[in-house]
Amino acid sequence: MQIFDADAHPPYCDMEVDFIGNLTPALFFKRLRKAGIGRAAGTLLLPKSLQDAIPSENDIRRINDCTLALANAYQGEYVPGIHIHPALKTESCAEIERCANRGVRLIGEIQSAWLADLEYHEALSEIFACAEQFQMFVSIHPDNPEQLRPWAGKFAKLNFLYGSRQHNGIAPVMSVSLLREYPNLYLRLSQVIFLANYYLHTFADKFPVRQVLFGSGYPLCNPAARTAGCLWELRDQAEDTKRMIFFENAAACFTAVQKE
Repeated sequence: MQIFDADAHPPYCDMEVDFIGNLTPALFFKRLRKAGIGRAAGTLLLPKSLQDAIPSENDIRRINDCTLALANAYQGEYVPGIHIHPALKTESCAEIERCANRGVRLIGEIQSAWLADLEYHEALSEIFACAEQFQMFVSIHPDNPEQLRPWAGKFAKLNFLYGSRQHNGIAPVMSVSLLREYPNLYLRLSQVIFLANYYLHTFADKFPVRQVLFGSGYPLCNPAARTAGCLWELRDQAEDTKRMIFFENAAACFTAVQKE
């Protein structure tokens, strides 16, 4: 079975990663292939110096140039996601337009702290409006799925790809009603709760299958374990359902071809 990982993050450069050691883009894709994953979508994994600070305009452009170069080097394996930041709303919108014209369909990573910060709401609204105009998917990390409700309603033509950071059992319950109410929400199975025995097995029949995508969270998580775990939990699902979750849904989401 083909596997398309909707939550994988190649390194921005050759870098040291906690518990992994030195990780290069070549090693990243080699290890995904060893785990049986042939395609991956996601933003770049950034060095901690860029994770913990508000980036400059040059930082954002340099990161996204690296993303485009990596997508070109790994055509057919990597679907690029570009970085934006609400502190740089004008620059972020310019990057969305520039990279959309190169075939990019994904932006991220929208953090729960940004969603909770009222000072960022106006900037996020402008960024989401721009992303909606260019038919982007937004990779977003709410504290719980209900945090997405106002955004999914306001931007009904914008697609949000999310995985809640909440680890208790209430997150899947919230997701059932939200996914049914908002067809522009897509759930990634990379969140921790779906590794718990029988959670995904129980909820698989309740989720709208078109809106569920496999994700490993690699390199922060073990891609082979995530793959095996999801397959085990979906063992009683029809083969068509498993193909949709593991490959076809993501392929349908990210159909734009990278332009030279």
